[in-house]
This record gives sequence, C-alpha cells and structure tokens, in this order.
Amino acid sequence: DRQGSEPTKKMRHHMPLFASSLSLSSRVSSRVRPNRAIGLRRTTARRATSSQRDDGTVVISPDDASEHTASVILCHGLGDTAMGWAEPAQHLQRKLPHARFILPTAPTQPVTLNFGMAMPSWYDIVGLDERSNESCEGIDDTVDTILGLIQDEVEAGIDYGRIVLSGFSQGGAVALHTGMRSARPGGGGEGLGLAGICVMSGYLPLASSFEAARGSERTPILHCHGTADQVVSFKAAGLSRDRVTSAQRDAGVPVEDGLYEVRSYPIEHSVSMDELDDVAEFMTRVIPPN
Repeated sequence: DRQGSEPTKKMRHHMPLFASSLSLSSRVSSRVRPNRAIGLRRTTARRATSSQRDDGTVVISPDDASEHTASVILCHGLGDTAMGWAEPAQHLQRKLPHARFILPTAPTQPVTLNFGMAMPSWYDIVGLDERSNESCEGIDDTVDTILGLIQDEVEAGIDYGRIVLSGFSQGGAVALHTGMRSARPGGGGEGLGLAGICVMSGYLPLASSFEAARGSERTPILHCHGTADQVVSFKAAGLSRDRVTSAQRDAGVPVEDGLYEVRSYPIEHSVSMDELDDVAEFMTRVIPPN
C-alpha cells in the first residue's frame, strides 16, 4: 500500500476536501459540508458544461461534443446526492477534459442502519461489520441503473474500455460490485471489461460470493482509503483487495500485476485533495486522451 504520508518533492495536503453525509444515528452528521455547487445549470468548468436531469443526475460534458472520448460514472455515498459531488467532479473533469462525468442520485428509501430513516441510498445497509455487508437488499436494482448509464455511453459511441466506474463509500461499493461482476447486455456472459474502477472509502459488498465476470478479471482498480476512517474501516480496503485478487488468481491472472492498488491517507471518512489528485492520475492513465 502506498502511504499518503510518503515524502514527496512537494508538500501533500491531507486536509479533507469534504466529509461524507453518512449518519450513524437518527440525525445527519455535523461533519457534512454544505453544497457549494451553485449555478450548476450554467457552464461552471473550463471547456465543460454542467447540467442536471429531472432524476437528479448531474452531467459534466466537454463543450465540444467531438472531444468526448471517455466517460466516468461517479456514485455518491449514503445520504448524499449527485450535487454533493458536483464540485469534486468538476475538479476532476478539468484534468480530464476529454471525459464526460455522469453523477447519478440514489433513490430515497429507508435505511436500517439509520433506524429506518429514509435517505438517498443505493441499497439497504443493516450494519458496518463484515457480516452485514452480505445483506444488500436493493443492490440488484442499483446495478441495473448503473448498467443503463453505461449503455447510454456505449450507444453514444464510447467503448466499454473507455469507461471508468467510481464512487465514494456506499457508491464505491456499487462501483466495485457492478464493474467486476456485471456482464454486457447480450454479450453471452462476457464481463463489462471497463477501463478501470475507482473506489474511495468503500468496500466489496457480497464478498463471500464474489466472482469476477469473464473478461473483467484484468480491470485496473484504485482503492483510496483514510487510515483514520471510523465509518468504513481502513481494513476494508485490504479485505476487498484480498478477495478480488484471490478471484483473479483463480482466473489465472498474475496478482503481481498490481491490478488492485490500495492507497492510504491520514484522513477520516472523507476525501482530500491529494486523494483527488491520485484519482485524476489513475483516470488519466486508464482513459488517456485519444
């Protein structure tokens, strides 16, 4: 694992960019950063246009449609919405001006972990321990939603190998689960074969039954996680990597290839600018400009 505190030629900034809105009680965490993505319906990023669909999906696209040669789907965490990730996504898009960023919003539904409170959630969470991660009611519907977004990009001319799935916390779990286990529509069981998957402070759901879809075993994965995370323990990053690499080994993929990389940061359940820079570097590597 690469420690985020490693010395470099420039000072690394580990102050959290914003914190998760995940609430472990019946009230919203006081660490929630107010949404500052004001004027999202207007052009807010250099060479890009941002818009919001009726279902809450935020889309950040290159101004010139001919420059759109890759796509990133980014899923927010529990209790958040696409708007909560609009500003970080705009930051990333400025570093990948050839990419369209699609930020869906989860349906609002009761969450067992939060005493049945209704909030945006990709699936029900009953607890934060490993055993609870085996109960993910509603995740199949979410997978269908994400696959629909992927198919929209494919029909727009973007190859599967030019699409990255990413997400924070519960959204990171969705990205890892969908990207590694799902098959292409009408593909005879062939996996998505995406350009990459980026997990931020997430984990592998339904780990005990994990099997990578045929053709997706070599999908590059970047897993970024805070060592002081008290919501999704940093240990989850290593456990997720171990389970995925075990499946890769079973499929004959050399694990020394480092396809599942874990990077750590001295932060809690949040995202830092260093982390976003590492995410941008990873995305630029797996979906470089054409």
